[in-house]
Amino acid sequence: MDRRQVSAGNDPEASLRDDELPCRDSPQSPTFDPSSNLATQFALYDVDGVTLRGSNRQSSSVQREGGGGGMLQIMSPLSAVQCAPPVVSHRRRSARRRGSIPNHLRYGAAKQNVYVVQLASDTGGIEMQEASQHLLNAVRMREKYKAVDKGQQEGMERLVPPVALSFESGYIQFSDQRTCIVSWEQFYDDVTALYVTLQHPICRLACSQRLHVLEEKYNLYKLCNSELENPDRYRRDSGVFSSGTKVDNGVYLASIMNSQWLVEYIQETMEMEGDEMVYLAKDAKEPQTLRSVCEQLDLADPAQLSVDGLGLTPPNEKRLYRYDVLDPELNRAGRNSAELLRLFLTPDTLNKGRHFAEAVRPILFLNGSRQRSIQATESIIEICGLSPDDWERTANWIHSHGLDEQPNNQWLIALPRRQMRKEMAGEPLEHYQQHLENLFLPLFMATLAPEDPKNTQVASFLSRIGGFLIVSDEEERESEFQRKVRRPAEVSWSENVCDLYFAYNIWVNLCSLNAFRRRKGLCTLQLRAAAGGRSSQMDVLVYSYLLCDSVMNGVILDQQPVLQYLYGIQRIGMVMSPLSNNSLGLPYMQNPFHVFFRRGLNVSLATNRPLLFHFSREPLIEEYGTASRLYQLSGIDVCEIALNSVMLSSFPLSTKILWLGEAFLTEGLKGNVFDYSKVPTARLELRQDMWQTELHIIVGAARRQSRGDDATSAAPPTFTGDYSGASSVTNSVAVPASQVPFVVLDPRIEYPRVVFVRPPERDPSHSTATQLLHRALELRAQYAGLNRVREVIDGKSMLNPHEIESAFRRDDTFDENEWMFKTVEGVLVPHEVHQIPRLPKEMFHYDDFRAHVQELRIVLENNHVRNFATRRLDLLEHKFMLHLAVNRSLEAGTTAKKASQNRDFYQATKVDNNIRVETCMTARYLLNFIVSKANNNADDIVSHQEGKEPQTLRQLLQELNISPNTLTVDDLNVQADATLGVGGGTSTTPEGRDELLTLLLNDRQPMEGRLRFDRTERKLTLDVTLNDVFRFTYDGRTSVTP
Repeated sequence: MDRRQVSAGNDPEASLRDDELPCRDSPQSPTFDPSSNLATQFALYDVDGVTLRGSNRQSSSVQREGGGGGMLQIMSPLSAVQCAPPVVSHRRRSARRRGSIPNHLRYGAAKQNVYVVQLASDTGGIEMQEASQHLLNAVRMREKYKAVDKGQQEGMERLVPPVALSFESGYIQFSDQRTCIVSWEQFYDDVTALYVTLQHPICRLACSQRLHVLEEKYNLYKLCNSELENPDRYRRDSGVFSSGTKVDNGVYLASIMNSQWLVEYIQETMEMEGDEMVYLAKDAKEPQTLRSVCEQLDLADPAQLSVDGLGLTPPNEKRLYRYDVLDPELNRAGRNSAELLRLFLTPDTLNKGRHFAEAVRPILFLNGSRQRSIQATESIIEICGLSPDDWERTANWIHSHGLDEQPNNQWLIALPRRQMRKEMAGEPLEHYQQHLENLFLPLFMATLAPEDPKNTQVASFLSRIGGFLIVSDEEERESEFQRKVRRPAEVSWSENVCDLYFAYNIWVNLCSLNAFRRRKGLCTLQLRAAAGGRSSQMDVLVYSYLLCDSVMNGVILDQQPVLQYLYGIQRIGMVMSPLSNNSLGLPYMQNPFHVFFRRGLNVSLATNRPLLFHFSREPLIEEYGTASRLYQLSGIDVCEIALNSVMLSSFPLSTKILWLGEAFLTEGLKGNVFDYSKVPTARLELRQDMWQTELHIIVGAARRQSRGDDATSAAPPTFTGDYSGASSVTNSVAVPASQVPFVVLDPRIEYPRVVFVRPPERDPSHSTATQLLHRALELRAQYAGLNRVREVIDGKSMLNPHEIESAFRRDDTFDENEWMFKTVEGVLVPHEVHQIPRLPKEMFHYDDFRAHVQELRIVLENNHVRNFATRRLDLLEHKFMLHLAVNRSLEAGTTAKKASQNRDFYQATKVDNNIRVETCMTARYLLNFIVSKANNNADDIVSHQEGKEPQTLRQLLQELNISPNTLTVDDLNVQADATLGVGGGTSTTPEGRDELLTLLLNDRQPMEGRLRFDRTERKLTLDVTLNDVFRFTYDGRTSVTP
């Protein structure tokens, strides 16, 4: 794809197009290091000296060419906050001659064309001041590991032969190795400290609030810039079917195909090649053909095979954490189906896995043959490392069947711990060092001597491997996690070590391997981890934060706000599979993927196992399409997820350059070209600025915490009668709390404010909508004032001339005897005795009212008005949510030493604006009132029906068989019954259900509702007495009967 030069001459979209042109220099953009998988720039933050020191390591040209076999990340977060980006104002120029445009002007263009949400004086809140040091230490922890895991310390010199390999301190080392591996004791201390931070209540609260701030920032950005992000130019090529590259970041090779396609392939193979030898039983002397095996499995008729019959659909009745069709214990169709599938989905058969290779080759070939809408895969293949020739057998199988010739496929090596334990029945190994040698020694030998015939296939296979994937299914930590160093040679293979120990030993050996390959000028490998759905698998997320480049299926991260916040700051990749989780019991809409995306975490989509979880023959498109529809993602959102999948993938740098352009990978956001990435630069800047701001907040809070400058911990000010917001006032006089008027803002606390920096309005429909809305407000102003409160000047109230009530007012000297009232056209009009009653001239007639109503209906039904109003209402809602997320603690009066300053519900004045007098009491209060009346006023006459003698309260109670001593709330039956419902005219008040209740609650009964009056008077009197405690005001409303 050729990068096009565009001109901003008279093009209405020129300002948007300028945003996507690559610029060369920018202080705001991150620097990408193409020579490794992680940042080679890092900094140390000196709290005492309040300085930020950064350093930058340069890589050799050979490393730049051969590296990039992993995720390209921006520089270390700590070094990214060394300097604040300058604000540059400029005048837009034509983009036709990019070389003549100053670099800082070209980069600054992006900010002028979008709405920018700024939070003035945002320091992270009270909780962040206390949590900042913990979070800053957690950020530093990962830097120690990511600064050495890709051989950054090896320098530019090539190895001089002979090179010797040795297995010391638990990992393989080579001569002249310069990489200093982090020790086990340091790893133990970091994990322990990280767990303390994750469980710290203040850290959890602070991170939870900041995550909500990030989410609302994105919501506001999308609301404000949705029309700017989606002009015709973007809509032409965005969304699920855009021409941008998508990478399936984790799909198991044995499940890469569609289930129906596999069934058809099995049926065809059984019919055409049924006599081929495929299986040799342990107790059999002669091999068996495919047809004979199927007959033994009671699957002789290929026509009877089906998707459900082979167990290719996971059960939906219960939540599962794993489902393996090759496992006879998990396959819902039974052992026979699992045995048949093993013949077609494993390479360990008599025909050397030919059926397996032929089943997956068309899928890989299809991805490699796409010319548009490129789809690439990172196929997962399992290696247990129980035998020294595991690598050789796997490499030979891939090479012999031509699976290594697909350009758009990269291999991930899964290390399944469950499978390792399952196949260790024969005790093939003595200790863990043998296992590590089986895994890494062949790779060292293939790197050292790739020309050796024994290593040729492994070396070729290794060049297409992107990384390792640790797959753990540890339900709980079975082995003790201790600080004492235990060398792998000292740990028996029969011991089920904890995930932390297993992952550390894999990491140290991979660090040494990457250092060796970097010195040889070869690509390095990533380390990933697969987290399960159990909340007990926190160890996986913890060691992944320290050691790994990305995580698969991190749904439980939603329950860990601190770790989620740290993952976002460090831009750790998260590969999610919502359809996979949905099939295993986690409802699709409960999947946190869309929440992670809105908060700016580095998420991507993967299919995991299309054989089990997808129905179409385009599983990746199905995954993106389902997320787009159900999560209501825009086309740009989908393209951003696809871009994330490319960036965190393990494809080499040369391949990524073809997909995204060289400038984007070498220069960062300033080199973004929309024709490649399909994502506007403004969106990428948003993500970068969000997390850089968070890091600035952490560093600033830690700096203030170290100095003891916690400004918000000052004592609350006493009221002085000054509302100007002055921070200090002399001669303050303390007054009782009941006499203190309501103060909106604490004058000693600086509240962050939401500020919008907006470009000029461009949509003409907005102008039309605002004019119509302004007309609607004018219509209301002619009937009712916008503000009912009168302005008082010199003791006289100023009337609003637009209020219709003003037509009936004259002056203060009003003599009622000189006036009469008469109805004119349905309106009661006052007039003097000697005048003819007429409607005031200022008053609208009914025809005018009808015309205004019709005009208002036209305004309300206008599509432009509806869209504009909906957008503005959403904007107000999210603006408030952002304000709430930032100022929640400040508004609650929280300080560093006190949780609250009595700004609670019971201290606030409240008014119940809609309460019926007859039901203003509680059922318990009504019961007490009846008992009190029965005991003290039983002889009072309460009823006098026509033709009967007056009836006292005692007689009424005796007639109703009610005893005050045994009467209960349930007997009164005044509580609403949910089973009765409230629709269909059902009465929701207790009045009328019972004779006694009717007497008490109805004012139209004999004695003119005396009991009701007494009850209401006592209730209001009681509330007035207790007003200083509860501060409730009742506005009783009674029904008016004509």
